[in-house]
Amino acid sequence: MVSTVAERTRRTSRRSTGRPTAITKLTDSVMFHNWLIHSDAGIGKTVLAGTAPKLLFLTIEAEGTQSAAYAGSQAEQWVLHSAKDFEEAQDYFENGSGCTDFDWVSIDSASELEDKVIEEILIEGKKKNPRRSLDRMAIDDYATRDMRMMKIVDTFNRLPINVIYTAHTMDLDGMDDEGNETSTAMPMLGSQNNGKLSRKVCGKVTLVGHLDVIRGEKEEGKTKKAPTVRRLYTEAVPGIFAKNRVGLGEYVDNPTIPLLLELAEEARQNAAGATTRTRRSRRGA
Repeated sequence: MVSTVAERTRRTSRRSTGRPTAITKLTDSVMFHNWLIHSDAGIGKTVLAGTAPKLLFLTIEAEGTQSAAYAGSQAEQWVLHSAKDFEEAQDYFENGSGCTDFDWVSIDSASELEDKVIEEILIEGKKKNPRRSLDRMAIDDYATRDMRMMKIVDTFNRLPINVIYTAHTMDLDGMDDEGNETSTAMPMLGSQNNGKLSRKVCGKVTLVGHLDVIRGEKEEGKTKKAPTVRRLYTEAVPGIFAKNRVGLGEYVDNPTIPLLLELAEEARQNAAGATTRTRRSRRGA
């Protein structure tokens, strides 16, 4: 039987309990940052993360945060030696006071955390089958690894705290539309053959930045060469994957977290002003 519009409306109105309070304006919502910084070793991604105010490092690389300490970071850290240790730290943020004790948390690094997750999966497999190797993953283990890593990212992204993931960089080979071979610097997560996990994690965060060093060269007629700068690419360029949903430009030189926050807020205000001007223009037309 085909329902009339009036009948459907009556049924809908009987089910309705009013406007859900969970519906809010985007501009009224409290938004937290979920950023991923990737680079080769020694470029400065941990130093960059360490500039965040009121930060806790979840340190997977035992000596990884020394560079941030020497750079003057006031962050605190929790050194984690296994996936079980990480679960304890995650519980501190999910069910404890972590999100009020700190404004930022940095998983340093997600690439090293993946290694700990793999180690845990191999040990579990060994317990089930003593003949299993602790050095080689089974086919089913890859899907388990991806699922656990994505669950960690989903969990932290939903917490009321700002998150910085750091990761090493891997070169993902592929082909362009014209059939030419390509190589793109991506966060080192998951398989280097297909980049599936890396792409999924990149899709879950609001900023993917690739940090690199731009070495200055001496210009003609000048006695000194230009200074070396650390450049954070925030939009994709040939050979580098990056993205941003916070209004940054193509790159930021010598970045700090406060500087990125300042630029993001400036972009947000500019966008809001442009929207207001457009609306007024339309009304006045």
